Amino acid sequence: MPKTILLVEDDFFIRELYQKAMEMKGFRVLTAVDGEEAIEVYEKERPDVVLLDIMLPSMSGMDVLKHLKTAVTDGQKTPVIMVTNLDTPEAMEEAQRLGADDFWIKSLKTPMEAAEDVNHYIICLLYTS
Repeated sequence: MPKTILLVEDDFFIRELYQKAMEMKGFRVLTAVDGEEAIEVYEKERPDVVLLDIMLPSMSGMDVLKHLKTAVTDGQKTPVIMVTNLDTPEAMEEAQRLGADDFWIKSLKTPMEAAEDVNHYIICLLYTS
């Protein structure tokens, strides 16, 4: 059974690029375009990894991160990776403080590189669970 990725990205073009790259790696990809939808999909599907943009309509990615990291998940630790172009030290520090597992700058990593890195997270999850 393929591992599931929740991709939270409001930009259609970027979302499509990342989704296709993840699917080429064999992942099942769920998408959300805003924070509220992300929380709804997360709670329903319990993905293996979340890729989360910071700048989202209606609810920031930081607020979503806070919710995901405090949600009861039956002991499941879901890696949440911030994927953004907001590359300020303040954003990185806040994401780390809220429990982000990693912080990727979109302009510095191709979607295929991101898919390969997600694959590494999945492998680590298999060996630690």
